[in-house]
Amino acid sequence: MKTTKYKTIISVLTPACEGFGKYLEMSKRIELFIETGGASEKEGMMEEGYIAEFAVLQEKLYKLALEKKKNESC
Repeated sequence: MKTTKYKTIISVLTPACEGFGKYLEMSKRIELFIETGGASEKEGMMEEGYIAEFAVLQEKLYKLALEKKKNESC
């Protein structure tokens, strides 16, 4: 689950950034779900709302990380 977006977020942002801790927790849960073929979740399924929330949070943090990275390189 170590995607480009994940790596960018982790390398640029700090735990002080709003949503960072939640993003890490959600990433771990989704990664475990994938690794176990669904066995880590009740009835082998993950709620669509959870995945959607993760996607929105990831996009928000990714954009923040890119902006921060851009500003630091100037």
